[in-house]
Amino acid sequence: MAEKILVVEDDEYMRFFLTEAVAKRGYEAVPMCDAESALEATSKRTFDLILMDVKLPGMTGIEAVQKIKQIDPQAVIIVMY
Repeated sequence: MAEKILVVEDDEYMRFFLTEAVAKRGYEAVPMCDAESALEATSKRTFDLILMDVKLPGMTGIEAVQKIKQIDPQAVIIVMY
């Protein structure tokens, strides 16, 4: 089974690029455009890695990381600036 990577990026082109790059390397890429969607997704399933943009509409990436860590303290998150 492919590892699942959550890609949280509000810029449509960057989200597409990151999702494609992850998928081409054999991972299951799950794209999200905002932190709220990412929080909902992480409350329903576990991801092997989360790529989180720091600047998102509404809740910032940093705020989302704090909330995700409350849901899953073992979550591996890379914050992209």
